[in-house]
Amino acid sequence: MAPIRVLIVSNYALVTVDFKDIIENAGNAQVVGESSVSSAAIDVIRRLGPDVVLVDVSANDAKVLALFKRIPEEIPRTKVIVVSDKDNDAFALQVLRLGVRAYLTHREAIQELPRAIEAVVQGQVYLSPSAGGALVEGYRTKARARSNAAREQI
Repeated sequence: MAPIRVLIVSNYALVTVDFKDIIENAGNAQVVGESSVSSAAIDVIRRLGPDVVLVDVSANDAKVLALFKRIPEEIPRTKVIVVSDKDNDAFALQVLRLGVRAYLTHREAIQELPRAIEAVVQGQVYLSPSAGGALVEGYRTKARARSNAAREQI
């Protein structure tokens, strides 16, 4: 089986090197290129045609959110994985709604990244444990608030 082709998008060289080591040591994928988080990233994705784009997110900026929206719309066969320093449910939900297929936190990337790559290539959505926990807890909080509001109306 051919290795999974991964493009790394990050503004930090050290992060890129670390991700590359994790990916290539997992044995099932190869890094085919790198790009910074910019409007040019979409051109690099088109040119290289990776199976997976791994995006390092350190800030919730408009460029990165636009990239998350454009990739699934313009290059649907390429799956997006986000690795972020945020483990809050609002940001994870926001990027998942834009078409991201996996969400990991930086502290879990070493263990979870190879599994996330495999999962998204197989058409699954993948959440690291803390991101999944934050999403579930956020849902529970909102559900309790709705339930309490409904009881107050009775």
